[in-house]
Amino acid sequence: MREHATDHVRQGQAAHWVSAAATTYRERVHQDAAKAEHAAETMEKAASLLCAHADEVREKLALIARYEHEATAWFESQARSVAGRVDSLVDEAGHLLKRVVTEPPWSGWPIGPLSLPATGDIRWLEVGAFMRGQGAI
Repeated sequence: MREHATDHVRQGQAAHWVSAAATTYRERVHQDAAKAEHAAETMEKAASLLCAHADEVREKLALIARYEHEATAWFESQARSVAGRVDSLVDEAGHLLKRVVTEPPWSGWPIGPLSLPATGDIRWLEVGAFMRGQGAI
């Protein structure tokens, strides 16, 4: 756009005719070139904002993917370890007892392995933040 406007200004200055119409033409070319410069600056600012937004979206998508991977891996690991897990207890008389653990570590949480968002869903940001707060991921 800038090059095109500059070419028109150059052509207007190179014209070897002199008259009121020629002066008006040259003034108009300069005005149009200034408008083209302003339009080019505006488009560059818009392009810069779009690029920054695209970078932000890429970062969010990467964070969503990371949280999704970490959370699903944690739930899978915990589900495998819950099966057959036994805790040792000491009763009031001092006897060692064994107890089968039936409560999963996510018991009481607002999320669980069956209530996770769909792949790529923005709600993974909430899940990831919650699980980080719980020290799970």
